[in-house]
Amino acid sequence: MIIGFTGTREGMTSAQGVGVASVLGDANEDDEFHFGDCIGADAQAFEIAEMLGMFTVAHPPSNASLRANKRAHIVAPAQEYLARNKSIVDACDVLIAAPRSRVEEIRGSGTWWCVRYARKRGKRIFIVYPDGKIEEENNGECS
Repeated sequence: MIIGFTGTREGMTSAQGVGVASVLGDANEDDEFHFGDCIGADAQAFEIAEMLGMFTVAHPPSNASLRANKRAHIVAPAQEYLARNKSIVDACDVLIAAPRSRVEEIRGSGTWWCVRYARKRGKRIFIVYPDGKIEEENNGECS
């Protein structure tokens, strides 16, 4: 299975980190973890995936000043943010999102953009909110 990740560059709360680890804890060593290689939540989630022994694929941003430069197994060519986010969602079977708030932001949030795009693509989504609550969506429907 290919698991994609998107999250705020402000970093995850402790509760979000626990939630992401919980979702990733169901993965096995054959699964891939695709992430945006930005500072903040991407870097934190990479550390969790690496600790679990997952195969990692970085999709870095073209803006090098915000790049985390994690040592993934594969590093894709750098792309502008939305193109990179689209690549992550298109590659994955499941998307894990760690947004900065419970309120879905229409403008200014690449994390929420990824969630909306994943819904359109019919992906299974786990949204891990700052309070640690996990909401699962299957093909755009909550469960």
